[in-house]
Amino acid sequence: AGEVRGLAQRAAEAARNTAGLIESTVSQIERGTGLVRTTDEAFVQVASQAAKVADLVAEIAAASSEQARGIEQINQAINQMDKMVQTGAACSEESASAAEEMNAMADTMQNVVFELMATVNGGRGSAGSGPRQALPQLRRQSLAGTLRRHNGEFNHGNGQPKISSTVEVISAEKDNLENS
Repeated sequence: AGEVRGLAQRAAEAARNTAGLIESTVSQIERGTGLVRTTDEAFVQVASQAAKVADLVAEIAAASSEQARGIEQINQAINQMDKMVQTGAACSEESASAAEEMNAMADTMQNVVFELMATVNGGRGSAGSGPRQALPQLRRQSLAGTLRRHNGEFNHGNGQPKISSTVEVISAEKDNLENS
C-alpha cells in the first residue's frame, strides 16, 4: 500500500507537471498566434504602403513625361521664334538693300531728268538747277524715239512702268550720247 501510495503521488505529481507543461505550451502557442496575427497585419500594411508607393512612382513618371513633352514644345517654339527672327533680319537686310537701290535709282533718275532738261534747253541748263551744271552739248537725238523702241521693256503688262528698266535705258542712251 505504501508503494501504491508513492506511485499514486508520483503519478499525481507527473500529471501536475504535465498539466503545467500543457498550460505553458498553450500559453506560448497563443502568444505565437498573436505574433503571427500582428506580423500578418504588418505585412498587409507594408503591402498597402508598397502599392501606394508604386502609384506615387507611376504618377511621378507620368508628370516627368509630361514635363519632358512641355520642354520639347518650348524648345520647338524657341526654334520657330529663332527662325522667325532670322527671317525678319533677312527681310530687313533685303528691305535696306532695296531702299538703297531705290535711292540710287532715284538719284540716277534725277540726274537723267537734269540732263534731259539740259538737252531740251540746248545745253543751257535750267533755272533753279542749283549746284548742278548743265551737261555739254549732247548730240540731238530723239529720246522719245528711244523710249518708243524700248516700250515693251517699260511695263509689267498691266500698264505699270518698270522704273528700273526705264532708268537703265535712259542711262544707256545718256552714255551713248556722252560717248558720241
